Amino acid sequence: MKYLKSLETIIIWILVVMMSLVLIISLIQLGYTMFTYIVSQPFHIFDEKSMLGLLGSILIVLIGIELLDTIKVYLKDDVVHVEIVILVAIIALARKIIVMDFDKYPAMSLFALSAMLVALGIGYYLIKHSDCKYSIGTSSKKPNGDKDS
Repeated sequence: MKYLKSLETIIIWILVVMMSLVLIISLIQLGYTMFTYIVSQPFHIFDEKSMLGLLGSILIVLIGIELLDTIKVYLKDDVVHVEIVILVAIIALARKIIVMDFDKYPAMSLFALSAMLVALGIGYYLIKHSDCKYSIGTSSKKPNGDKDS
């Protein structure tokens, strides 16, 4: 068991390093894209498509930061906090909706996206306003923080 726990910790640290590298590269790419838009023409005004692309890139970096935070919390507490996972899902879904071209999708797809967003919102609200903390993990802690008897 101790060997497996050590292996799990090593894998998580590798994920942290890889996720950090991806975030740094994404941030550099976002900065380069913004710089090229600004210097390509004097007083360059972003069109709707380029603004949505930049906003989508910013939200992807934000999603990456939240995922890195999830991994960091798992390293610290040995549990995955459901609240953070739902928050990442809400941000990812919001990004999808913001950059989406609604004319290309059927109405049922839009209803499905809205139903997912409502369900995630309700779940996030319930978790934030509950009396106990919910988490998924290998820790021997019970949801309310008590140890097993």
